[in-house]
Amino acid sequence: MYDLSSNTITDIRVRLERQWRNRPYYYIVGAIYRDGRKIRDVEQSTGAATHGDAAAYLARWIKDQERDHQAAKESAQKVALGAHNAQATVTVRDAVALYRARREQERPMRDKFERMNLSRFEDEYGDLLIYEITPARALTLAREFLPHAGAAGHRRYGTALISALYNAAAEQYTSFEARVYKHDRGPVRRRPAANAEWVADFLALTNNWQPMTQRFQVGRVVYDLDANTWRVMLKASVLFLFTTASRIGETSKLKWGDVDFASRRATMLAENRKYAQTVHKMLSGDMLAALQNLKALIPSLDDLPVFPFLANTGPAKSFNKRVKQVCGDELEVLTSHEIGSHGCITMLIEAGLSNREIAEIVGKDEKTISLYGATTDKVKLNTIDRVFRENCGRSADETRRQEMRDRRAWATNGRA
Repeated sequence: MYDLSSNTITDIRVRLERQWRNRPYYYIVGAIYRDGRKIRDVEQSTGAATHGDAAAYLARWIKDQERDHQAAKESAQKVALGAHNAQATVTVRDAVALYRARREQERPMRDKFERMNLSRFEDEYGDLLIYEITPARALTLAREFLPHAGAAGHRRYGTALISALYNAAAEQYTSFEARVYKHDRGPVRRRPAANAEWVADFLALTNNWQPMTQRFQVGRVVYDLDANTWRVMLKASVLFLFTTASRIGETSKLKWGDVDFASRRATMLAENRKYAQTVHKMLSGDMLAALQNLKALIPSLDDLPVFPFLANTGPAKSFNKRVKQVCGDELEVLTSHEIGSHGCITMLIEAGLSNREIAEIVGKDEKTISLYGATTDKVKLNTIDRVFRENCGRSADETRRQEMRDRRAWATNGRA
C-alpha cells in the first residue's frame, strides 16, 4: 500500500495488484481522497509485467498526481483573484462543442476513433473546468481514459485531443493561452524498412508456405481459399504495399472496380484513406501480373475486395500474422507499415528521386516522405560518390582546361 499526502489536502491511497486480463500486467488500484472525502477510484494498467517496472511507473504516476494537484491549486487561486474570469466557467463540455463546430467548418472528422473518443471524453469529464487541465493532468487523463493504450495512443487520442479542446476554447476566450500538451516518448526508434532483397526472399519463402484451407465470408460472398490461393494472395498484397506505399487500411478497402488494368493504376478513394484525398497508384508490371493471377482464382466483381482476407476487422493483424508464418526463423519479420510506406519510399530515395517526385508517385506530401524515408548506407554512398564526382573527380589538367573555357566564355560575353 502506498499512502502519500500532498499539503494535507489530497491523499493518494493506491497499491499494485497483478491482474490477468489480456496479459498478466500490474494495475494501480485504490482511490484518491481530498479533505477526507473520496474523489474517485483508481484502476489503471501500468503496462508492466514485472514488479520493478510497475513500481517505477507508480512512482511517476504519483509525481504526476502531485504536480497536477499543485497546478490546479495555483489555477484556482488565480481564478479566485479574478485573473482568469472566463476560465472559471468554461467546462470540457463547452470546449467539445466549440471544437466540433470548428472541425465541421474546416474539415469534418472522418476518424471514427476521434469521434468515439471525443464523445466518451465528454461523457466522463464534461463537468471538469477547462482551466484545471494542466500538462500533468492531461497526461493523467489520457492514461485513465485509455488504460490499455501505449504511448502513441495516449498521445494521439489523449493529450492531443485534450490540447485541441483547450485550444478551441482559447480561440473563443481571449483570456486563454493556447497550449500544446506533449509527453516524453523516450528515444525515437527508426523503424526498419523492407528493401527489394527482403521482398524477393519473402516471395521465395512463400512458395514453401503451407497454409490451411480456410472458408470465410465477406459480405454476401463466401471464399474457399486453398493453399495455392493463399500464396498468390499474400504475394500480391506484399507487392502492392511495397510498390505503392499504401497503408494496410486503405489496401483492405480496395475493390476490383478500383483497379484499371488497361491504364495500370489503382484508385484509392478519399473515404478509405487516412487523409481525405483520392489518389491513383501506378502499378508495376510485376504487380499487374500478380493481380491478374489473383483475379483468376477468386470472385472478382467490381464491388468485391481485391484482398478479401484483409476486408474483415483487423486487417493489420491478419496481414502481419501471415507474414510472420512465412518468415519463421529464416527472415526478419516486418509489419505492413514497414513493408509499405517505409519500404517503398526508402527504395525510391535510394533510386535518387527527389522528395517531390516521390510524393507524386506514392500520393503523399513531402513532409511524410521525409518522415518515412530512411537514409540507408546505399543513399549515403550514392550521395558521397555524386558529390565527389562533381567536385573532386576531375584531374588537374581537366580543371585547368575548364578554367580556360570559363575565361574565354567570360571574355566573349564581355566584348558582346
